[in-house]
Amino acid sequence: MKSQRLIISYSFFICLLLMVSGIFSAKTSSQLLNSFIYLPLIFYFGLRLLRSTPARKNSRASEKPITDSAQALVRAKPIAAIDPEPVAGVPDNNKRIFLKLMGSAGISLVLMALFTKKAQASFFGSAPVGPGVVGVKDIAGVRIDPAEKKPTDGYAITDIDDAGTPAYYGFVKKTGAWYILKNTSGAFLYAKGASGYSANWTGRAALTYDYFNTVFS
Repeated sequence: MKSQRLIISYSFFICLLLMVSGIFSAKTSSQLLNSFIYLPLIFYFGLRLLRSTPARKNSRASEKPITDSAQALVRAKPIAAIDPEPVAGVPDNNKRIFLKLMGSAGISLVLMALFTKKAQASFFGSAPVGPGVVGVKDIAGVRIDPAEKKPTDGYAITDIDDAGTPAYYGFVKKTGAWYILKNTSGAFLYAKGASGYSANWTGRAALTYDYFNTVFS
């Protein structure tokens, strides 16, 4: 009997742990609903656990002997008129408490899982843009795409000529594309091409330079 109760208790807590971990690790609404697949098992093992609890004996009734007057009163009163009194330890009395606790716990977990993600997104300056997707905002509140590539991504600096004014900085991509940055007293201008970096770097002073938005548009 003890081994059976131990197995039931183990199964109950394992199912409860799986459901709770599934709720807090869910990133989409479908994953959140799938985590409640263990809820019937939790109810089943919980009820089995309550039924296996031994009923407590009414110690007061066993200690006090029934007097002659009480026996006469019981005999005088019809059996059908005797009101049944709830006995402590009966499994049926604990079922209602168990069901109320499980219901309130399930609702609390669902609300916590939903509002925790929303509060976290609001706290870190993010806005939900879809199920399980968080869009990052800049300081002005405009949503930006962190995966968006810049026009100069993938380039590595290759040559530097800062001995005089203007200063030149050459960048090359692994595909052979290049751009040269010219710095004239704090004014940055660009020139770019798809190939022939060495020749263009040699003749860098004769290249046509323009602003970033014009060259990389």
